[in-house]
Amino acid sequence: MFEGLKDVGKLLKDAKQMKSQMKEIQDELKSAKVIGKSKNALVVVEMTGELVITKVDIDDSLLTQADVLKKSVMEACNDAAEKSKKLATGRLSHLSKGLNLPGM
Repeated sequence: MFEGLKDVGKLLKDAKQMKSQMKEIQDELKSAKVIGKSKNALVVVEMTGELVITKVDIDDSLLTQADVLKKSVMEACNDAAEKSKKLATGRLSHLSKGLNLPGM
């Protein structure tokens, strides 16, 4: 009769532990850094695991080539964002093991 309560208690304990682990991972992602580069490597963007750009380096040769500069900045930002997403997914994936959650 009370077997269901044991399961609920375990579920609540697991949820509390998962919440704590999620907070730790979020804190890690705030300080984690990824580097994105344009295809020509003349623009380099540093981004946190939370997709916040913290640094942009632009080669001086691009300062007179507006179109190439715009394209390179976009490529570097997209590269950094993709790396940041992969970092977050990797860090969060162990939390979803065994839960069979869609998208995780």
